[in-house]
This record gives sequence, structure tokens and C-alpha cells, in this order.
Amino acid sequence: MQGTAIAQPNIALIKYWGKRDIDRNLPAVGSISITLRELHTRMHVELDEVLDADVLTVNDEPDENMLPRLSACLDRVGLALASPVPATFPSPRVLHLPHPHSRP
Repeated sequence: MQGTAIAQPNIALIKYWGKRDIDRNLPAVGSISITLRELHTRMHVELDEVLDADVLTVNDEPDENMLPRLSACLDRVGLALASPVPATFPSPRVLHLPHPHSRP
């Protein structure tokens, strides 16, 4: 299984204050922001049962610094997708941020 996503930067013009749910990062009140459509980054995720652990490459180079955060995010997504059946998103995963990015 594999998938690719594209995301644009979002800049808050009026920032919300406080959180109503810290674990899920939900704000207490709304904010006003803009999305920069022309700038984007692309992420490709594929499941690879041959690997012993998650792997992240950014612009064709291994990146150990961002890997724990992205692995944890995919774990949370997997738990949400598995509801109501108690299962987890398959692991290990290959996380790939291909080059080029339009983001500076």
C-alpha cells in the first residue's frame, strides 16, 4: 500500500489562543489564516514489510531528526482509520519527501 500527499504552507493572520484538546492539538477558538497555493511540499508513504523499522528520506537523503515525529503522526492516523476495530496502521513504513519542493 502507498500514497502521496501535497501540502501548502498556511500562515495565521489572527492566531487563536489556548487549546481545548492538547493531545489532538485542537484550538479553544478559531483563527484567520491564508494558504500559499503556489508553494507546496509532497510526501510519499509506502508500506514495506521487508524493513525492520520506519525509514525517512528527504530529498533522497536519510533524515533521522524528523522520523520520530512523522512515525508518531502515522501511528495516530492508523488508529483513527482502524476504528472501531482495534488495530494499528501497518509498520514499518517508508516515508519519502521527494525532490524538488516549491517551498524555499
